[in-house]
Amino acid sequence: MSLAEALARLRAGQPQAAAELLKQQLELQPTDARSWFLLGVCQHTLNDLPTAARTFARSLALDPSNPEANLAHVSVLRAMADAQGALAASKAALARTPNDPRFLYALALSHEDLGRTDDALAHYDAVLQIAPHHEDALHNRGLLLARLGRHDEAETSERMPAGSPMIALSTCEP
Repeated sequence: MSLAEALARLRAGQPQAAAELLKQQLELQPTDARSWFLLGVCQHTLNDLPTAARTFARSLALDPSNPEANLAHVSVLRAMADAQGALAASKAALARTPNDPRFLYALALSHEDLGRTDDALAHYDAVLQIAPHHEDALHNRGLLLARLGRHDEAETSERMPAGSPMIALSTCEP
């Protein structure tokens, strides 16, 4: 069994078969963070979210700097409606890689899940300062503004390129 074979099975749409191969691999190399990550991907694909969350956490314990594992962990926690867990995982990932727009975006989503709209908007804006064309941040920022009844700002957010003076001004209090 090789990691390449498990990855080939996963790519072929056979996550259960890939998971079995990865479990065999992990019996031989229990500290292989990449295998733990791929096993988590298989479990996520099979919609076994609690197990996937634990598996991604195990992968991160072995290699906390893996951005894909960090993002996958946050994604699974959000899918499980564990907004507090997703927030904590996003903050931990961001602490390891400050100003990474992927983790700032995950943090914005987590704040939005928790109903912390001001924090969500601030983090969407932080994403857009670093990655002005981050379409998801632009879109979600606009949707959030519209839900808050701030329709003019929402429309501006959807039309204006990020980092423009209008977006910066739209976040200022009068």
